[in-house]
Parts: sequence; structure tokens; C-alpha cells
Amino acid sequence: MKKREWELLVEERVLNKKIVGVKYMPSKDAWDMGWQQRCVMFKLDDGTWLMPQCDDEGNDAGALWHSGKTPEQQTVFPTLDTRDLEDVLDDRV
Repeated sequence: MKKREWELLVEERVLNKKIVGVKYMPSKDAWDMGWQQRCVMFKLDDGTWLMPQCDDEGNDAGALWHSGKTPEQQTVFPTLDTRDLEDVLDDRV
């Protein structure tokens, strides 16, 4: 697809949607995808999810950069390791 076709698809799927939930991917879901890292996930008002991956092939989770309104507000939402025991325990609750 060409750039404009991708833009139209993104607009169709995401434009004017509202983020209604935010969480980090559970380790089990990352393992099911063959990933070693977990990413932040955004639930949209139509029930779909947005999540960054490290590349076009989906080889692992990806970090997400937030530009912020000032340099002090710039943030990277990192990936988290699936081997984090705290996460495994949290996912069971």
C-alpha cells in the first residue's frame, strides 16, 4: 500500500476514537505472541486495542514516546520484561 492508503486506513480505524482504558499487556498474552517484552495497551471505545510493537513483523513489544507539551513532560512508556515476577502475580488476580 502507498502512504496515503495507509493514512486512510489509520483514519478509518483510529480517528475520532476515544481511549477508554490503559494497561500493560499481561505476561501470558505476550508469551502467546512469542514476545519477551510487554507494552502499554490502549483500549478504544469500539472495543479494539492499540499497542506498539518493535517492528512491522511484530517480533516483540515496543516502547512508546509521548511528546508532552514541554520538554519536562516528554516521556517514554517502556516495555516491561515478561519475566518480572510482580507482573506474573498481578496477572493472576
